[in-house]
Amino acid sequence: MPVTSANTGNWSDANSFCASFNGLGLSGWRMPTLPEMNALSSSLEMNGQGWTLLGTWSSTPYSAGLHYIVRLSDDNVGANPDTLLDLVSCVH
Repeated sequence: MPVTSANTGNWSDANSFCASFNGLGLSGWRMPTLPEMNALSSSLEMNGQGWTLLGTWSSTPYSAGLHYIVRLSDDNVGANPDTLLDLVSCVH
């Protein structure tokens, strides 16, 4: 079950957001892995729901100081420095 935030943050802020998120009366949320992000994007589950479908952090590291992001509008995968601002989506 995904939820999203239109808030942007660096990777650390995004990870902290998911870890402390208490949405839908549930705790235990986390940042999705790259395969989970790809599955959410490919499923089109978020399209037409009013979600911002731009670059969204994954928990999967690319290399030191970089993590994968997925552009949810077209399933485009890239890697950004952890200090850049991107969107966050959390899964439960």
